[in-house]
Amino acid sequence: MVLVLAKTYINTMTIDIIRNKNKNIIHFLLSAMIFVLISKSYFYFIYVVNLKSNIPANLNFLFVWSFRILLLSLVLFIRWNLYDILLFIIGLAISMFTGNSMILAFFVMGIYCRNNNISNDYLVKNYLFITATFFFALILLNALKLIPNGQLHYRGNTPRNDFGFGNPNSPFLACLPLYAGYIYLRFDDYDNYDRALLIVVSLIIYFQTYSRTGLITIFAILLFIEILKRINIVKNRFMSYLIILIPILITLFSFFTGMFLNNDFFNEILSHRPEAWNVYIQNIKLLGNSNYYTIRNTYPLDNSYLYSFVIYGVLFTISLIGIYTYYIYKNVIDNNSKIIAICSIFLIYSFGENILLNINLNFTLILVLSSISLEKIHHYLKNRI
Repeated sequence: MVLVLAKTYINTMTIDIIRNKNKNIIHFLLSAMIFVLISKSYFYFIYVVNLKSNIPANLNFLFVWSFRILLLSLVLFIRWNLYDILLFIIGLAISMFTGNSMILAFFVMGIYCRNNNISNDYLVKNYLFITATFFFALILLNALKLIPNGQLHYRGNTPRNDFGFGNPNSPFLACLPLYAGYIYLRFDDYDNYDRALLIVVSLIIYFQTYSRTGLITIFAILLFIEILKRINIVKNRFMSYLIILIPILITLFSFFTGMFLNNDFFNEILSHRPEAWNVYIQNIKLLGNSNYYTIRNTYPLDNSYLYSFVIYGVLFTISLIGIYTYYIYKNVIDNNSKIIAICSIFLIYSFGENILLNINLNFTLILVLSSISLEKIHHYLKNRI
């Protein structure tokens, strides 16, 4: 036991020496992890979605081991205490139970950011600039015919461009970190030029892809940003309650759509989403449904909330919605509208796409987890009892 403690102490000292000699290593490791996550997602677009093949074995080997080494590096560069160890164990348990290793990555990156005092600005800018690099590079390669369009899609008789993403709905999806990062950085000075830019970009993407889901969702997001800009979320109690309840309200509306809008009219408008969602609602279980992948072969699912309820179960999904609700509540109290704005982008878009647990896109879950302090929660409960 003494030997183990001595080794742990020596390892901690070694990490501290490295940290003190190179002040930038803390930020570098996080940036490298984000780069690996985003780059792998773009190679997935190119090979799996577009070219209908697997990522080459040597390239996949590089991604897998880069991810593992960087995840371990983040763990080593955290100054662990009992509360963070407990939070890590919770993340590890959830990751093992769900079979989704990315959930553990969310937890580690969240703990890492809080433990090392990495600002929200730094995380958001990394996702913005790294995503922008890959996004525009892929569009350029597609325009030069170096990467072809995927399977040809049509809206009526009109061909739909996918910009090399393999699916016409994907460009809007891939743009989310760009919309979120831009709105976050410009929120305090957000003006008519910003509004015009975002609307024009959205229309350009739409008239190439004809993605109705993407355009409607983006416009809903931009409308919500307008509401946030025009109200005082601290003084307006009614709106503050509505904002806090956004994750719950969208979840309830997902159930409402599947249960009560499952008819010919709405199925035609919503590309048969209510029909598919109704099937999934019937297969929700407390701890997840192992038949999910069988069901998906017949009924593709593009709603994050129902997806989580089916594949991960009621307990996990309610916890996920709960921590998002708590995080928005904290930012309403702090009058931090720009954090609420970027969270709403992913929460609203998750109604029509399965992205809430996509670490390559949804960096807000890292922000949510970085805000959780079991130590503060423990002291609060201790003082209340």
